[in-house]
Amino acid sequence: MTTKKLSSERQQDRSDVLSLLNSIDGMCDACQHVLNTYTQTTLMLAITTEAKMLLMKLQVMKDRWNYHLPFKEASGVDFYDWSKRFEEVSLWMTGNDNEDAAKAEGVPEFCPSKHFLLDLYTQLPENKNVTGGPAYYRETNSSKLIAIQERNRKQLARNWKDYKPKFSELVVNELEDQTIGEMLRPLVKQNHAISRSCSEILMQLSKVLNELHNMPNGEIKKDQFARLAERVVNEPEYGGVKAQNAARRDVNNLKNTTPEDDWPSRRDDEINVTGEFISEMKHGSKLFRFMGHNYIIKDHYAGFGRFLNTYRKEIGEEELTTLIEYLFRIHYLREDIDQQETAVIEEAKPEEPPVAAKDALAIYQKRKAAQPRRPRLSYIFTDEMVSNVEAVNKYYELLHHCGFYIGRTLIREEKRDKEAKQYSGWKWRHLMDAYVKMGFIRRDFTKKGFADHLASVFPYLTADSVLRSLSSRSTFDDKDADRRYVSEIEYEFKPVTDLMKKK
Repeated sequence: MTTKKLSSERQQDRSDVLSLLNSIDGMCDACQHVLNTYTQTTLMLAITTEAKMLLMKLQVMKDRWNYHLPFKEASGVDFYDWSKRFEEVSLWMTGNDNEDAAKAEGVPEFCPSKHFLLDLYTQLPENKNVTGGPAYYRETNSSKLIAIQERNRKQLARNWKDYKPKFSELVVNELEDQTIGEMLRPLVKQNHAISRSCSEILMQLSKVLNELHNMPNGEIKKDQFARLAERVVNEPEYGGVKAQNAARRDVNNLKNTTPEDDWPSRRDDEINVTGEFISEMKHGSKLFRFMGHNYIIKDHYAGFGRFLNTYRKEIGEEELTTLIEYLFRIHYLREDIDQQETAVIEEAKPEEPPVAAKDALAIYQKRKAAQPRRPRLSYIFTDEMVSNVEAVNKYYELLHHCGFYIGRTLIREEKRDKEAKQYSGWKWRHLMDAYVKMGFIRRDFTKKGFADHLASVFPYLTADSVLRSLSSRSTFDDKDADRRYVSEIEYEFKPVTDLMKKK
């Protein structure tokens, strides 16, 4: 095995929250610095609609994060700083008519420079082509020119709020010949309502951003960490599925190209080497604190999820994909060890005698006394199955019924019962094969995972007993009967597959 060389990569905000925040901030900045009141009102209207759209998205995102921890989504956003920024702009808009309030918020009213003011001043109707004298700047005496400029500048700066609408109206009057002026005039009448709405939306946006900054609230539950890990290793955007397939191909290729007698030693060496590669990675070196040095992912999804949550902002996606591949490489190599050990145990186990009638009755009574459970579906189940609540409810309803009969000899009364008799001959391995065909469980599931699931549903079962049943095939098995049983199970669970197709 050769280690993978990771290329440098730039973190990006997958939900694009950051770019939307930057766009709104750019409009806010322009709104605070534009000179024309019509332009300012237009920008406020644009900010209001854009900020409202982002606010609606963030409100749902915040609720979603209570159930599903984020990974790369919005990992580059400093929610606290953005919250303060929009709170500041909101207060500026509220106090836009109060210069002291605006200054108190650190956003003073923008007033243009001296010559910009004076040049516009000469364009006002009351000052343009004034009878009896030339424009002020035609004064050639420098001392007089400076005195006039300073007097007019102070007057304009002192009364800027009165002159600003005059200058704005001057521009609209000039645009009337282009039909734009009449389109702009109604905006001024709505200026107060628009600025108030904009201020309110930005304050709401500020509050949601601050709430996102404070998430999560309280201790994160173990199952949330586990769901985060399951999601990351199976979502295509992080390359988890591709990494798992690559790990599977690599392990199969190793086994196929290694002499059978050398395989156990080669397999152990590969597990150790892969573990060393993980420990040499930038973030992989920290993983052992969350999963232990054995890096057994199937038993430590919650630990892996805690690791992902801790380093979600720092870890690059290429390093993450490589890390997932290494973890599943170890997983498949250890799975091969488990399968070999199970095969050895089965070969050494004596053939079981037929079940006596009294034993069948004892098994029946034991099952009858136990109430089946409805645990959360484990990692071996497909996303299509897990995400469909109706399908899961129907699945447990059917499993609780037929599972009562699977893997045991029917008692005398049941053999006379047509409904019970239809389940005669069904074994757990038939159920497992049917689950794969129906798309209930993943193709890369483990028998141990399947056995654990059944043991969690039926209190009278143990994972070891189910595992032994799954491995109890022999050359004398009736292949045609096996296919028939699998088909019968598929028909039994057809209501579940129908519900999965509807979603």
